[in-house]
Amino acid sequence: MRDAVIAIGSSLTYGSKYALLDNICWTLSEFDGKYEGCRYWSTRAIAQRTDLQHEHSVPRRVLIGLLLGEPAPSDEDVRRILDFCVGAVVTVEEDQALNAAGLRARMPTGWDGGDVFARYRAAGVELVDTWQSSADRPAPLPRVRHST
Repeated sequence: MRDAVIAIGSSLTYGSKYALLDNICWTLSEFDGKYEGCRYWSTRAIAQRTDLQHEHSVPRRVLIGLLLGEPAPSDEDVRRILDFCVGAVVTVEEDQALNAAGLRARMPTGWDGGDVFARYRAAGVELVDTWQSSADRPAPLPRVRHST
């Protein structure tokens, strides 16, 4: 988190800051695993186990816009925004439904900045917290074949 604060406040060009923040957001959303280990899965992805897509619950473009929109963000400001770097595994069809709803790289109209899963609710994608029943550790999921 501190690295993001340093990058934002640095004399780097906008493009370099954007690239660094994009990498940070990507890495955080996959921290526990892109597929196996990812905490949130759609109910359809759990049932289907193939043709899956790793999604960023709040698009990276939105997060970076929030981060670079702060004139001099504190560590706490950055932490609050980066807490939205949450990954979710959905089916390719659900990913396409998000895109068709105009939610590929934006949050739904009227997003209050609080609900990390607002895009999925708006597109009718039901997510499950796979860690919920296992004391904050990933539930064992079988190997999956995913789209690349």
